[in-house]
Amino acid sequence: MANDILVLAEHLNGKLADISYEMTRKARQLATAFGGKAIAVLLGSGAKALAESIGADSVLYVDDPALAEFNPEAYGRVLAALIKERGPRVVMMGNTSVGMDLGAWLSVATGLPLMAYVNGLAAEGGALVATSQIYGGKIQAEAVLEGGACLVSCLAGAFPADAGKSSAPVEQIASPAPLGDLKVKFVKLIQPAGGDVDITQQPILVSIGRGIGGQENIELAQELADALGCAVSAS
Repeated sequence: MANDILVLAEHLNGKLADISYEMTRKARQLATAFGGKAIAVLLGSGAKALAESIGADSVLYVDDPALAEFNPEAYGRVLAALIKERGPRVVMMGNTSVGMDLGAWLSVATGLPLMAYVNGLAAEGGALVATSQIYGGKIQAEAVLEGGACLVSCLAGAFPADAGKSSAPVEQIASPAPLGDLKVKFVKLIQPAGGDVDITQQPILVSIGRGIGGQENIELAQELADALGCAVSAS
């Protein structure tokens, strides 16, 4: 079994997601500890330019028209084939809409255990130690995988991202799995309405809940948020 760490690089509208950089930095640390390499897996069509800034030790780019947009069936087939072919120690993906769509499916397809909601990863004595946030963060559960490969879905913001995002050698291959008979089809991407705030990108939040009393009191929270230069969020 190889000691390489595979990282699924997420991208949308021609831009890599921040979590891709976060995971590749952590993957390099783990790969160094295990004696392998951090390999980013980029799936797409005509998206090779994105590979230049991922920051892994190397990039495996799979180019196919069926991968132009995220399709859980297509991505799942390709990743399952790559896992079988490459035999990595760890496969990292985001605990995002993409990763949550793929994680359980890949676990069943490959027979590998899945550790989800992960906000901590470390190599200790040759074993992988994963810390998962459960019950909305009320409990931190630690799992130790002493041998064999596994799948890990990581929470956004759990690991710092590299500022440099340096380039890496890119290996471009055709899809290792057939994609001509997909049952799932991408129809269209519905963008969020203008004016919505992405709270995952905010360094500071003034968050309110039932204690605010009523809608008329939200102005108080907004005044504080304005003074701090941040956004208001609610449970």
